[in-house]
Amino acid sequence: MKAVYIGIDAHKDSNVIGMAFSRGGKPELYGKAPGDIPGFIKVLRRILKKYDLRKQDVALCYEAGQASLT
Repeated sequence: MKAVYIGIDAHKDSNVIGMAFSRGGKPELYGKAPGDIPGFIKVLRRILKKYDLRKQDVALCYEAGQASLT
């Protein structure tokens, strides 16, 4: 079982990160991360360090909206 599930609301310039821990409790908003890969990885590493997690403890998923066709 994963220790934390990280959801990413993806945008062009930045991403919003939410987290839900498998041990229970309410999901929480972590904050924003850069939209580029190196910047996002830096934030992800900060999360791993802060919560004393390993890569295999984390599951990532993302949501990216689509443009309206009007």
